[in-house]
This record gives sequence, C-alpha cells and structure tokens, in this order.
Amino acid sequence: MSKTKTPRTPAELRESRGLTLIAAASGCGVASTALAKVEAGAWGVTVATLERVARFYGVTLTALVAGCEQARAS
Repeated sequence: MSKTKTPRTPAELRESRGLTLIAAASGCGVASTALAKVEAGAWGVTVATLERVARFYGVTLTALVAGCEQARAS
C-alpha cells in the first residue's frame, strides 16, 4: 500500500492541484506576488490575503499559517 503525502505548505497545496502560481493567485483573488510571499512564509501579507488563500484551498486559516511556518523553517 502506498502512502500519499498530505500537502502541508501552501506551495504543496498549489502543486497538488496542478496549478501555476499565477493560476492559483487568480483563483484566490490575490496578486501573484502576495501568493509567493504566503508560499515562502514571508511577513508582510494581510490576514485578508491569508483568508482568501485558505478559502481557495479549502483549509482552515490555522492550517494555512502552520504551513507557512513550515515553509519558512525549511
């Protein structure tokens, strides 16, 4: 039985859906630069941006932020 890794970081969420950064940003309704910051775990994004991204990927804000922390740590 093969185990499939559950996406954790925002970039993994996007890649698991086969989306480019630009396509995902468009779907989220945010600028691609803002989504790139989210994926990198960078500071400087608003809670509203994080909420849009979380809603688009169907995860909680808490799970998204945890993924951002994981991305920043790696």
